[in-house]
Amino acid sequence: MIKLILTALCIFLLSTTSYADISDDDGNNWNSWDRYIKVIYVKSFMSASCFVSSNNEDPVAGFCNPTSPIGKTLCPDLTVERYNWEKKRNDTLKRYCIMELSVGQIADGLDVFYKDFRNRQIRMNSAVYVVRKQIEGSPNEEIEAILLFLRKTFKDTWYGVVPSLKYKDTSGIEHEVTFP
Repeated sequence: MIKLILTALCIFLLSTTSYADISDDDGNNWNSWDRYIKVIYVKSFMSASCFVSSNNEDPVAGFCNPTSPIGKTLCPDLTVERYNWEKKRNDTLKRYCIMELSVGQIADGLDVFYKDFRNRQIRMNSAVYVVRKQIEGSPNEEIEAILLFLRKTFKDTWYGVVPSLKYKDTSGIEHEVTFP
């Protein structure tokens, strides 16, 4: 009986001490990791983001365009409004998937990103998308608008798409931020 209690106690202690919530990891965590752990994190993040994105897409919006003859045949009850909503949702989900960038590129970008002490409190799951936007050539003004938003909301409960954030380019023209 004592063996059973001790075994159960060990399993309980190991399970509670080994759990880590990576959603709160930030630049302080990143800067404390060696290269191997950083690469594993980025590779896992990239794989998971694409997996979640693709498994939450609505396939109806992919092949049932109600304005086409085939779409009308395949999905006769689908309205244009519903189709447009599903398509917009799918397009938003696709922004979360990170492809066509190398793990090393993202990891190197995060190293540079977190060298700036102002960025250390920004969660890694947001920083990855900032780095992606930088690699893809987004305007500096857009990046700065995102960073200002993330720096002031770093420990709030914000997850997801930036709510109607805007920036002005060098010509003074206002644009809406797309993030992630």
